[in-house]
Amino acid sequence: MGWNALPSLVIITGIWTAGLFALDKVQMFRENKPAWANNKDGWQKALYRRDWYLQREEETLAMAK
Repeated sequence: MGWNALPSLVIITGIWTAGLFALDKVQMFRENKPAWANNKDGWQKALYRRDWYLQREEETLAMAK
């Protein structure tokens, strides 16, 4: 593959990127979720779990005093 093939490679890569991005957006739209909220439930669970463990750790340290 010579240097002459480089522009085609860039164009084809751009088309693939735009196509996959559009497919992702369509999927989000179908699921009725904006992109930023894609994993919102998972994040909420993780934050709750983190807070729960931190609270237990504070209670344990308070008991050790």
